Amino acid sequence: MSHRTAIVVIATLIIAACSSGDSAGTTTAVSPSAGATTTVPTTTAAPTTTAAPVPVLPAGAQIPPDAEAVALPSGSVYAEHDTTVMAFASRTNGVKQCPSGTAVGDACTIEQTEPWVSVGAIGGTFTDSQVDSAASFANPAGFGVLTSLAVTAATHGRGGWVAVGTASLWDSVLYYRTTLRAVIWHSPDGASWQRIDVRDIVGDTSVVLRGVEATPTGYVAIGEIAQPDLDAGPSRGLVLTSPDGVTWTKATELVRQWSVATGQVLVGDGRIVVTGVEYVCDAGASAMNSFSVGPQFRAWASDDDGATFQEVVLAGNGAVEDPLPPPTDPAACPDMYAEDASYRSAAGFVALDGDRLLLVSTAGDTVAATDDLVSWTTTPVPDSVGSEGIDASAVENAVVGLYRDELGLVLLEFQPFRGANGNQVSFASQIHSWRFTDDATWLVQPLGKPTTMSATALGQLRLLSDGRRAYLGLLGTDTVLRFVEAGEVQPWGTCEPAPGAQCQFVEIDGLDAAGADLSGVDFTGAALTNAVFDGADLSDAVLAHVRISTPAGADWASVDLAGADLTGATVPGAALLASLDRAVMEGATFVFDEGGEFTTSGLVGKSLVGVSFYGNSASPASLRGTDFTGATLKDVAFADIDLTGANLAAATFDPDYAVTFLSGVTCPDGAPPTDGLYDRESCRL
Repeated sequence: MSHRTAIVVIATLIIAACSSGDSAGTTTAVSPSAGATTTVPTTTAAPTTTAAPVPVLPAGAQIPPDAEAVALPSGSVYAEHDTTVMAFASRTNGVKQCPSGTAVGDACTIEQTEPWVSVGAIGGTFTDSQVDSAASFANPAGFGVLTSLAVTAATHGRGGWVAVGTASLWDSVLYYRTTLRAVIWHSPDGASWQRIDVRDIVGDTSVVLRGVEATPTGYVAIGEIAQPDLDAGPSRGLVLTSPDGVTWTKATELVRQWSVATGQVLVGDGRIVVTGVEYVCDAGASAMNSFSVGPQFRAWASDDDGATFQEVVLAGNGAVEDPLPPPTDPAACPDMYAEDASYRSAAGFVALDGDRLLLVSTAGDTVAATDDLVSWTTTPVPDSVGSEGIDASAVENAVVGLYRDELGLVLLEFQPFRGANGNQVSFASQIHSWRFTDDATWLVQPLGKPTTMSATALGQLRLLSDGRRAYLGLLGTDTVLRFVEAGEVQPWGTCEPAPGAQCQFVEIDGLDAAGADLSGVDFTGAALTNAVFDGADLSDAVLAHVRISTPAGADWASVDLAGADLTGATVPGAALLASLDRAVMEGATFVFDEGGEFTTSGLVGKSLVGVSFYGNSASPASLRGTDFTGATLKDVAFADIDLTGANLAAATFDPDYAVTFLSGVTCPDGAPPTDGLYDRESCRL
């Protein structure tokens, strides 16, 4: 997100005067009847301080604990209705399609795939069934090898379940020429599926379908259509409509001069919007099967239930602009592989608010809105965190949600976490949220707790048929739903270190934990400067991505790090002297700010994937004689480290990229690395 003025939200205290309560004070007043001076006892309310209410964040601004995630079957396409989920996936069927008849797993791994679906209630049991058989698909003339029959999108509507997909075909197992045909499947109940061959609708030509949505009167599906020979002309967008999911009609083609690829189909109250791109100077349709360059954002809209579409006028919208106009004369086309960045444009997010079309810039700093598809209203989105000390333009983010709730529009962005000094980190992210309640200004909301998950793991925010919202993403390798709702800001960033305490992302200067029991404490992402851990019990502590500095002379040898998770941590090199039994340290960085002997046996059998050992050039640290027996070395780096006598040869080296010996290193044989050699060979290992 580009540099913007930070908005600071300050909680205020409301001071209320109460009419009840006693006081020792008195007031002297004049009696109106006697004219005499009389002392009249009075009571004065003691001031009462009421804390301001805890801010309430919109749904999706906070990520629930992993323990609350609901697992779903593995799949590439998901659809949901009335808490029933369809998870579609491709499965191999044992039909080998390898050049020259080579066996699968030998020189070739090509095996035919078919669509399957897992059906079940959210949180319940799922049942698997096959959607279609590749053997029953009629291959077009000249393309006798069907490699895959796959679902690309699915939905539920008034006529039941509808899935769309594509058949990928080749001329032979030598794979010289390819073509594509589209397929629609319909099921009233998800148990049995009927195939609708799109060739019966548009003819026997190249077609792919990429999206399908239910409309108030039926269904709309989108994709691309081109000549049977993908090199014979540009692809055009394709729109199909159906009243019942079984009977389909070609509604229109979305045509530009150059090749078109569709993206999303959005359905509002009475409007359908199709997004896509035009590949500048691409006069063929190869992007239907592989890729192209120079994509420029395009959109089309229909206000008559998909019968006709008009192109959205994007000029002047302020959120998505083409850097350069596409050439109309093929002779004026540049080398698009070299000029791709000069032409490409994209939207960071697209949504319909009723029938109002909303575009968010890729930087997340602008939202444009149109009702008439021609004129635009543009509003800036202020930065929610200052960016001091970094190039703010380097801060990457992903818009994960834009929706309306009872208070107005909500915008959600997933951004790298930035600490108190404004510096971003690579290991954590945070959801930033804004509200748009007056149709004029995006208001920054408080920040929720950071997370170490990626944008891919979080996924996109989805609205389920029962009105709940959930992120469809990953937990490890499992697909999960993370249900979210509006709620008070959950506290984070402060804690009292103790056994098992949740101290993620705290920033503490001068923590004195000498002799403390901090077993099982979670310091994920914390910044602990000038910390003292002498004699501390940090067994089974979560120190993932923690940044620790300690005073000179710290006694790390007395620290218990048994079972600790040091994944991605940056810690003093002396931490190698601690008890490291069962400790995990992949991606950790050990920094030796001062010279000295740090010989350790704690690396025996450890996975050292991505681990770095950085010494001080003025006084290299010594790991002389350190035992690396059984350690796994992959992407390991040493700098300004004396490894004389270390038995690195007893480690297991990754065959592709095991270790880098940088400046100031003394190899195990007591000599420096050999110039011109790399990896283990540079130290003659």
